[in-house]
Amino acid sequence: MAITLTAAVLVYLVRLGRPMPAARVVIVGAGLVPVMCPMLLAAGVFEITMWNPDDHARAPIERVTRDADAVVNLLGEPMLIRGALDRPAGSIIGRSVQTTS
Repeated sequence: MAITLTAAVLVYLVRLGRPMPAARVVIVGAGLVPVMCPMLLAAGVFEITMWNPDDHARAPIERVTRDADAVVNLLGEPMLIRGALDRPAGSIIGRSVQTTS
């Protein structure tokens, strides 16, 4: 799963024209696939935020994902639906609810 999702993030960032060192990626549910962060680092993505549901009180998901180039949703829950409405198509990667405008 980590390999597939890392590849999907990299393809999305290339299509976006975003240089890997300048890209910002948020991993929602990072504790479920802990190897995902090192894989993104090895690929040249250095600004990575790892968010887990326990972090919501300190940092609400809407705030954490606001300026991210890509969001990887490992939770498989539609919890990103509010944030998905304001995000570019394809920027939420993983098992998430996608909406189109």
